[in-house]
Amino acid sequence: MSSLGDPDTLDVLASRYERRSADVTALGARLRQRGDAAAWTCAKADRFRAGMAAQQARTTQLADQLYGVAAELRSAAVRVRHEIDELIAIEGRVRARFASYNPTAGTAPPWTGTRWNPSNLPPRADTTWRDVGTDLGS
Repeated sequence: MSSLGDPDTLDVLASRYERRSADVTALGARLRQRGDAAAWTCAKADRFRAGMAAQQARTTQLADQLYGVAAELRSAAVRVRHEIDELIAIEGRVRARFASYNPTAGTAPPWTGTRWNPSNLPPRADTTWRDVGTDLGS
């Protein structure tokens, strides 16, 4: 896992929000059905039916918000995966450059003049790889 977070965990959370959204939608439908099923007729019955319809509208709004949170989490997971892929690509280029260094007389290693060397590189997919890549021109 990178310092950016775990995109799989974001997907799991998104699934939970989607399930809760569906649960809230179903609850709203049941409330509406109970209101519509009221067989009595009077002012109180009309208020009851209107109240159940209003509750369904509130649950629909809440379900939409939960679904929106799920969509944002899924979008964040995609962005994190993309960022991790980019960091891993930078790491690959840097490590290849380091590995290809052949010490011969008069040639400086690629890490000369930077704070980086083969023994102090950041962990895999760490956001610090951006700095390493910039410092080393990779």
